[in-house]
Formats: sequence, C-alpha cells, structure tokens
Amino acid sequence: MSAGPLPADRLLTPAAPGAAGEREDSGPPSAAPSGGGARTFRVFVSSTFDDFEHERDKLRELVWPRLEQFCEQRGARFEAVDLRWGVGSEAAADQQTMNICLGEIERCHRVTPRPNFLILLGEHYGWRPLPPQIPAKEFDALAGRMPAEDRVLADMWYEHDDNARPAQRRLRPRRDEYQQDKVWAEVEGRLHAALRKAADGAGLEEHRARVYRTSATEQEIVAGALEAGDPEQVVCVLRHIDVDARRTAAGTPAEAERLTRFVDPDPAPAEALRAELRTRLAARILTPSDESEPGTAFTMPWADPAAELDYLNLFAARVADRLEASIADELREPRHHAGQLEAPSRPIPADALLDAEGWAHHDFAEDRIGSFVGRQDELARIDGYVDGDGPRPLVVTGGGGTGKSALIGEAVRRTLQRHPDAVVVYRFIGATPGSSDGRTLLDGICRELARRSGQSEADVPPGFGDLIADFRTRLAPVAGRRVSVFIDSLDQLGTAEGARGLAWIPGQLPSGGRLVVSTRPGETLDPISARAEPVPVPPLPVTDGRAALESWLDNAHRTLHEAQSREVLDAFERSEGNPLYLRLAFEEARRWPFPEPPGRAHPPLAVGAGSGTTVVEPIIRGNLLARLEAEHGTVLVSRALGYLAASRHGLAEAELTDLLSADPDVYRWFLLSSYHLPSDLVALAARHPAIGDTPTTRHPAAGDPSGSHAGARQWLTAAIDAARRETDAARLDGFLDDVLGRPHGPELPVVLWSRLFFDLKPYLAERQIEDVAGLDFYHRELRDVARAEYAAGEQGRVLHERLVRYFRTRADPGGQGTWQGETGRADRRGLAELPYHLTCAQQWDDLCETLTDFRFLEQKAANVGITRAGVGGEPALYTGVFQLQDDYDTALRVLPGAAGRTASRPRIIVTATDYGDGLAVRCPHCNTAHPFSRQCPGCRTTHHLGDWKGKDIDCPNQACHGPLTVNDFLADGGRLDAAPAG
Repeated sequence: MSAGPLPADRLLTPAAPGAAGEREDSGPPSAAPSGGGARTFRVFVSSTFDDFEHERDKLRELVWPRLEQFCEQRGARFEAVDLRWGVGSEAAADQQTMNICLGEIERCHRVTPRPNFLILLGEHYGWRPLPPQIPAKEFDALAGRMPAEDRVLADMWYEHDDNARPAQRRLRPRRDEYQQDKVWAEVEGRLHAALRKAADGAGLEEHRARVYRTSATEQEIVAGALEAGDPEQVVCVLRHIDVDARRTAAGTPAEAERLTRFVDPDPAPAEALRAELRTRLAARILTPSDESEPGTAFTMPWADPAAELDYLNLFAARVADRLEASIADELREPRHHAGQLEAPSRPIPADALLDAEGWAHHDFAEDRIGSFVGRQDELARIDGYVDGDGPRPLVVTGGGGTGKSALIGEAVRRTLQRHPDAVVVYRFIGATPGSSDGRTLLDGICRELARRSGQSEADVPPGFGDLIADFRTRLAPVAGRRVSVFIDSLDQLGTAEGARGLAWIPGQLPSGGRLVVSTRPGETLDPISARAEPVPVPPLPVTDGRAALESWLDNAHRTLHEAQSREVLDAFERSEGNPLYLRLAFEEARRWPFPEPPGRAHPPLAVGAGSGTTVVEPIIRGNLLARLEAEHGTVLVSRALGYLAASRHGLAEAELTDLLSADPDVYRWFLLSSYHLPSDLVALAARHPAIGDTPTTRHPAAGDPSGSHAGARQWLTAAIDAARRETDAARLDGFLDDVLGRPHGPELPVVLWSRLFFDLKPYLAERQIEDVAGLDFYHRELRDVARAEYAAGEQGRVLHERLVRYFRTRADPGGQGTWQGETGRADRRGLAELPYHLTCAQQWDDLCETLTDFRFLEQKAANVGITRAGVGGEPALYTGVFQLQDDYDTALRVLPGAAGRTASRPRIIVTATDYGDGLAVRCPHCNTAHPFSRQCPGCRTTHHLGDWKGKDIDCPNQACHGPLTVNDFLADGGRLDAAPAG
C-alpha cells in the first residue's frame, strides 16, 4: 500500500468503533475465522534440553528475527514455540508438561498447514516423563503386574478420576518436599521403572505402550511429524559429535562428564529414533549442504569454540533457508485451510457471497449454537415473525448472559434452512471490531444485501445518513425474495455518528422485509421499545440447564458425580437461570475429579444476587480468577488479563507475550521462580556496561571466547540469589528496569504463556484486528470484571502507559517521526492503537502532538483499516480517515477543557416517539430524552413541538448541544401536525 496521500474517492470506508465492541454470549470461542486475515506461521521446536542450548540460542538470535521480517513483508506473521527453557516451579510441579507440549503441537497444526514442526535431534535421547494420566482399566492391569511396594507407590501418586470418560488415574501435583528436584527425581525414577516393566509384557497396543518407554522428545516427534500425515510440514536436523573429539574428551574428566550431556552411554534409543526419521522423513532432513547425501547429519566440533561458532552459523542459515522456502511455498500455493479441525455440530449454511466480515459473523454464530438447548417458545415467536408480514421490527431483550446471542444464532440457522431462497444477512455486534461502529455495521450489511440481491456494491453510499436510507430501501424484497436481517447486541454499539440512538432502525418495514434485533434493557431498548415487537428472554429452565450441562460434559469427555451435578444445577437455579453462569460453573466443575483428594476439595460455586453482571461476578472473581491466580501466580494472571482488559479490541497473542516480557513485575517474578537463566538475558548482561566488563575464561563457549557470558551468569546468579533472600533487590531491579525498557529486550519463555493460555482458552475468543488474529474475552461480563479487578484506576493508567510505549515503538521505532515500522513499512497496529492508549493514559501533550502530526495522520489514513484488497479491479477501500475521526472524538470527550465536544458533529435526523408517557425526542449524541408533554427533567423547561418540527436545532442538553434535525412525522408514521401541540 502506498504511504503517500490518497485520492479523496478512495478514503471511503467505515470508521472503526469508538468503544471496544464486546461480544455477548454464553458459549465457547471459535477456531480461526474462516474468512481469511493475515496468515500465521507457528512452528513448534522439538529437541532435548541442555545439549541443544546453543542451537536454540542461535535460532532466537538469527533465525526467528529473519523469519519474522520475511513474513511481515508478505503480510503474514511468524511465531516460534520453544518450550524447552524457562520452566518455573509452578510449571514443573503441576505435572502437565507433556499435556502442554502436545497441546501446543496441535495448535501449530491447526493454525499452520506448513511448516509447523522443527526437529533437532542429536545423540542424547532425553527425559522420559511419567504419563500425566492413565486409563483406569489400564492402570489396574499394570498395577496387578507390580510388586506390592511398587503398587503402593503408584496408587499413592496416581489419583482416581472417575469423572473422566473413560475413567482415569491422574498423576497428582508435586507438593511440599516433592517440589525439590532431588527428592522428586528418586520417586519419579522408581515410578517410571515400575510402570515400564509392567507395561512391557502387558500386551498393550503400540500407541499406549509407547507412553511408558519413550522420551518426551520422541512423543513430540510422533505427534508432530510421524503421525501428522504430511511430511512437508516438518523440517528435521540431525547432529552428531565429532568422533576424534570424543576420544580427546574421554581423556579429560571434566570434558568426559560434559560429553555425557550430549551422547548417551546407551546409544540405542536415540539411534533407533534417528533411523526411523531417516526412513520416514528422508526428504525433510536438512543436510549441511545441498551436495550432502540425504540424511547426512551436521557435525558439531568439540572443545573448539571458533569451529563450533562456524557450525552454529551454518546450522542457523540452513534452517532459516528451509523454513523460509517452505513458508514461501505455502503462501504461493496454500495446501489447505488451517483452522477448525472438527465440523460444527450445528452448521450454518454458507456460500461464496460471504466476505471476510461475513465469515467472522458466520463462525461466531456457529459457535454460539454448538450446544443449543431449549428456548422453543422464543424460537417459535421468531419463526412466526420471519414468516409473517407485520410492519414493525422484532426485538429480543434480556440481561447480560441470558443467551440472546445463542438464540439469535439458532434463529438464523433455522431461517436459512426453512427459507433457502430468501436473502438472509446477520451480524453479531462485537464479534468484530468494525461491527460495533454504526457506519461500518450498516455498510457491511448493505453491501451483503446488494450482493445477495444481484446488485452492485458500488451503489452503497459512504455516508452514515445515506446508509440509513439505503438500509431501509434494501429491506424490501427483490424479485420476490423475502429479506431477513438479524442484528444481535445493539447495546454494544459505539457512540460514533449517534448510532446508539437507533434512529437508523425503521419503525415501519416494507412488506416482505424482516428485521430482528437484540439488546439488553436500558438505553438501547428504550428508543425502539415503542416501535418494535418485544420477545423477552426468560430464565432458562433447570431441565434445559441440565441438558446443556450434560451436552457440554459429553463434549469434554467428562461427567459429574450426582452430588456434584446437583451442586452445579442448584447454583444455576440461584442465578435465576442465567446461561452464562451455567457455562462458567461448568468450566469449574469439569475440573473436579471424583472422588476428590483429601484436603483439595473444590471451593463452593459463588452466586450473586440480581441479574447480568451481578449474578456472574462472584463466580468470575471467587472461582475463576482465584483459581487462575493460585495455579499460575497473581502477577502473571493480573497482568495478562489486565492488558487484555485495557486493550481496545483485544490483542494478538504475540503482542500480549511481548507486553508481558517487557513488564518489570512479570519478568522479575519469572526470574525469581525459574530454574534456569535465560540465554537472551545472559547475553544482554554480558553487554551491559556495569556487568560485562568482568569476564571469566573458565568455560568459554561458542561465540563467547572471552568468557563474558560466564561472568554475566555469575553476576546474574548472585543478583537473583540476593533478591530471593531479600538482602539486596536493588541490583537486579536496576538491571531489569534498564534492559526491559529497550527494544528487543529479553523474552519470557513461551511455556509460561502456554500453561496460562490453555486454562484461559474457554474464556477467550479470536477475532481479526487489522491484519492479525487477536484474542479477546468471549463475553462482555468477563471483560467488565477483569477490567474492574486488574485495569481500573491508577493501575489501569499504568497499563495504558505501557501499551503506549509498546505501540509507539512499533509505529515509530526510531522516534524520528517517520511513523514507519522496523521493516520500512507502516505498522498498522501501532498506528491504529496509539491514540486510544494515549487518551486512556491521560498523556495529553503527547496525544495532541500525535494527532496534529501530519505525517502520522497521513500514514494512518493510508495504511490503517484497509477492508478490501482491490479484488477484480475494484479499488481498495480504506477506513483510516474515519478511524482518525474517531480518535479525535474519543480524545475530545475526555481532554481537559474539551469535555463533551467531538471532532465531527454530524447533524442527525431524529423522530418524535412516544416512549410510554408522551412524545419525546431522544438525542443520539448524548442519549438524553426531551419530552413535550411535561417539563424536561434535564433542561428544567417545557419544549413545544411547533418550535422543533421539521427544523434544525441543537440538543438542549447543556453538556451536548449536538446538531439535530427533527422530522415532521412521528415514529408510527403519523404527522407531527396531527399530534397535540404539547
């Protein structure tokens, strides 16, 4: 895209929403939307630990940055997943390492067709983990083959979980003295030997026998490569140690001991795995040169740092070349669509007329109705309305978490099935960032209506006022085909263009046109309650709640003991049948084993009084957040959810991990609980002027002939120990404050985020934000509670300051005002997000400077919010200029001395409506109502119809004065002339 000025006729598309659009629903999030967006290449790195430390360091230093830049230049993203470092006490103690690794492999397969798996294999076979869970029948069979002493040990460590389907024994977490490595290593060794011996002659199927005898690395390779079905998604590197160097090292006790980390005394297991890879993945094994024989391993020099550095650089270059070529092949010829692996249980018909926005709403709807139960009376009313010809819209109403989105989604599915020839368009406000802006919403609906009616999208007007008229026209049937439009969650509309006033919703529909909307009670229901047919959503009956709970449990391969099920359903009944509460209770209950271990019983399910947020807030705070903090640490949870709650429309996963890595509190917490020094932190310390000037040469390493890294390790170890003992925290804190504030600072290990992500997954939704796949809360109540808990007040302002620093560095890394990213291309996310966070951080001077910087304005208008790629000769459509308008409006609403003003005050047409006690005009700018039949409570005066009808006025609210035009007819179609004079 050109960064220069754009012709006015190309600056045409919708503004981004003024406030974050937050979706409402009681179901789980979807996989990647089907409608496209930037490609993400996610590669899992499988290797043993200590012996490949230098190779993984080179990957982080040279290969990953090159691939990130390569992908960015092609509108894609690259993410490496290396779980082999930074494992802290919590990650090791919960015994879930293999579940996390295999879960991340599955995620890489789902997100990226190719390449998605990198194997690094030497002559060390690696750690053999205990199975984290064993089928109960299999455990009993193995236990029956064990000596009594081993059987007692296995029974002590593998706890019953009869709620699993089929029933399981689960390896219990390490507690108390067993958190000490030496103590646990003895127990782990005995357990592993007993299980392996029992399994050897038990006649198990191969895939089950493997878990008792194979290393973590082999289990990863089997799942990620050998059973993946597509060799082209794999890149494999084999390595061996020089034979002569081995003989030399054997004569030196210290070197002989070090060699055991690289070469096993028993070479058979590692060699068998290497042989299998040569047989099954010969074409995917990376060789030292193009002329090498297939399957040739890289040779690693020994005790020669200079030669080892040459080897590492060659290794890095060859890996980067192969991965880069594979990515280029996938971009040029996609093998298949990555995303949802399983077909939805209740599919919604789709076709080629869905654009990227339409696909996002389609996928959102399918997820909402995956386990839909009940609501037959409400569905019958919606069906009857769609089949009928009443003149008014229909509005579905209910509080937060009552399942309105699921009901609308099911109504859409039924309408598409019952009326396959009808024109049906649906939107779930908040499912995408643009849908919560009134102009963007109507633009997308009108364009899809045009496509489905065989008309040209070019006829859709750009202005909000013109779109309102166009929308009403397009509700009329075309060539005898009825039109039905469904719009969910009007309460999540932003304030831009006065969309929340809902004057754009017609009170009188054309014959054959249907409009179904939903909203919460309150300000977005009041304007349409008198001109729409209401369908209130009642509490979900306990019988339907039981059916939903059983369906969710069945899908999760879980069940509940009778008393546990009764506890969940009793709490659901106390929530007044709130489906969101039931979903949250299920997510807690699915983790309950039976019988529950002594001393580790689950806490009771908290229930609030009232409705909506007040009902679900206690279970979110007291159960969900408390559990996450206990399992992952308060610091990590509060920051991860705090940044997400402070975001405008969510954050990309890489953005969130970048922010967590640069957060001093998070990094310090990680460092003090970690077993290993991160190599990138050591490298930064070695170059730090206060540390790197005291090198040691005891153990020079590849690329570190001076031994400065060893000196840095000594300094860091001492500083961390002092901080742990609380005798001298200043040294470590000062160093971290310095290095974390720099671009390309140290990174948190992926495993920390992976553990938390898998526990957060049921509560997150994926949406396209600009050109990235972003994460956001799947329900508005979750965001509201997280914001209040972790991102309110001064803490919220601090988080916004850090978001400012992050997005400013991305948008203008040199700080020279060029507003170009590191690759020389405009960073869309940085340009899009910076003004919002400057406003929220109350950095008024920087905000004014940014929004008056012509270069910034030009770059944002030219590069942000490009919603179409010019397919078929159509010009690309841009929203950057409208997003700038929203930046000004948002800033001026809160800027000291400018409160209540907006940058653009469009004159909005309003209609006198009887809301139940006489005619009134509601101002969409400030959402205040001004009655005619009595004294106006806001203005303390009486307004007269004759003074306003058919005229341009300013809103009488002293804090608003928004420009209005009062229609000369009533909302029900009558003339103002015929109404009482007021």
